[in-house]
Amino acid sequence: MKIKEKYRSFYYATMDEVPEPRIDPKKTALLLVDLQNEFVLRDFGEALQFKAAGEWDRWVPFHDRLDDIVIPNNKKLLDFFRRNRMTVTYGRIACLREDGEDRSPVQKSEGWNGMLLPVNSYAAQIIDPLKPQENEIVVNKTTDSVTTGTNYLTLLQFMGIETVVVTGIVTDQCVACTVRGLADAGYKVICVVLVLPLCFIYAEMTSMMPYAGGQNIWVTNALGWNVGFGACWLVMLLYVMAMPTVAYGIASMVGYLVPIDALPTKIMAAVILVVWFFLSNKEMKLLARLQNILFWSTLAVSLAASLIFVFSGHWSFQTMEPIFPNGFSGYTAAVALLIMKFVGFDLIPQLSEEAKFPKKDLWKAFMGSLGCTVLIYGMAVVGVGGIVTTDWIINTDIVDPRVADLIGMHWLGVVIVIMGALTCITTLSSFWLSASRILYGAAKQHQMTRRFATLNRNGQPQTANIVVGILSIYFTVFAPDEWVNYIYAIYGLAAGCVYLLVAVSFLRLRSTHPEWPRPYRIKAGVLLGVLGVAFCAWVIYTSAIATDLGAWVVLIIYAALGVALWAYTKAMQKRDPANWAPVELSPDTVGRQEE
Repeated sequence: MKIKEKYRSFYYATMDEVPEPRIDPKKTALLLVDLQNEFVLRDFGEALQFKAAGEWDRWVPFHDRLDDIVIPNNKKLLDFFRRNRMTVTYGRIACLREDGEDRSPVQKSEGWNGMLLPVNSYAAQIIDPLKPQENEIVVNKTTDSVTTGTNYLTLLQFMGIETVVVTGIVTDQCVACTVRGLADAGYKVICVVLVLPLCFIYAEMTSMMPYAGGQNIWVTNALGWNVGFGACWLVMLLYVMAMPTVAYGIASMVGYLVPIDALPTKIMAAVILVVWFFLSNKEMKLLARLQNILFWSTLAVSLAASLIFVFSGHWSFQTMEPIFPNGFSGYTAAVALLIMKFVGFDLIPQLSEEAKFPKKDLWKAFMGSLGCTVLIYGMAVVGVGGIVTTDWIINTDIVDPRVADLIGMHWLGVVIVIMGALTCITTLSSFWLSASRILYGAAKQHQMTRRFATLNRNGQPQTANIVVGILSIYFTVFAPDEWVNYIYAIYGLAAGCVYLLVAVSFLRLRSTHPEWPRPYRIKAGVLLGVLGVAFCAWVIYTSAIATDLGAWVVLIIYAALGVALWAYTKAMQKRDPANWAPVELSPDTVGRQEE
């Protein structure tokens, strides 16, 4: 791994490369040092002493940096560890006795290091934005280093921790002493081929039944109305969980330029969703033009940024190794997310009823969607992967603006932020349109209220858009922060189930309705269908074993809500059969359905 010039020390001046660190997230802990009320607040503790002594002016830059850079960056780091269920620990200055008799000699002395912070005092507590949560370890010390005079090293040993990420204040004292102590103790301080069958299956199914609702209608025809309802409910889960994360993505991109806290981020994300609600009720041509411009701009900037990284002089192929750090299972789980993550793959069947694209050429649209996804994400990983560590890549969504800063190209980071925001807007549009169409298709099959099939003067399903907007804003603003931790595990599992149902439906309809017109028909369809089923089963398995208890609880609650809605629909079928009798949209019935 090449040494970054910006942070090169005197001792490494003659070295060009150092060994690539191998970091196992399960054996990595975060340590936040001395981020306490006494040292951080402007109207308390040491700040009041500085003001009384007439020294406040020289401490203002220190507190400005704390507020503008240190605390926001520590919050991002802390959120990352929590989101990935990694170990979080704290070290703080605190004595156990009120009189401080248990302090080390240095803290009993006069001068800078003399201090008395009883463990239960307000001064000793970690600041609110970074305060510990349940099961996060707090170690009390009366020394500079967290490893001296404490049981911290023993705790790390018992937990099997090999790497500690150290942060906090102040760098040249407690943080530096802790890093040296950890180093002395031996701690390191710091998809395409598989998806092709599904792509062709989706192309044939869309050409045969180009109706809004997509997967729900295909599964209903092949496996029955009840299973189709389940497919509809699963697809809605994917969309509802995706849109808030996309809105957050736009807000987090802004955070690169101007650090913002959680509440402003939520507000900004909610505003984006409200604006998109009004856009989604306009004529389709407006959104289509906007999405077309944003998509091609995103593609061009993303590829250009990746190529700049590769030819920057800081890129090395060796830095990318290992290519698949989590093996084949990690690769397949990532593929399950990838094909639902970017514009096109799932949007095409939802909008095929409104589009004028030739049905026999739909496979080109699917291949183009898949190809652009792989090109953008693949180049993003290659571009930054040759500069930063594998662990960094694992946690990178697309081209990372921070990498541009590492190689001294801040201007490129700004361009990447703009591109990232455009990417998120494009993706938001895709998921929103798809979600409203899945509700529209369900209403046409009497799986949900017929109000979802009501169109406004612009031909948009306005009631469906209202429901999509309400759900998106709820999960963005009001849902607990912890739910974000479960998104990707649930996403892989739910996506795998949806794709499996589609692949099975494809094989069954090939057998039961060979007479239905298929403007595009796959060659060797049975073979590709079997391969699709096998791949989806593997995705479900790898996602399931990676899903923790919290995610399973969310899934069970969502499933229970679906069962309740299904039971209500079945009851309405008996009470009002004229409006709720089961309907299956197919090439045999679509011409006879009421408009």
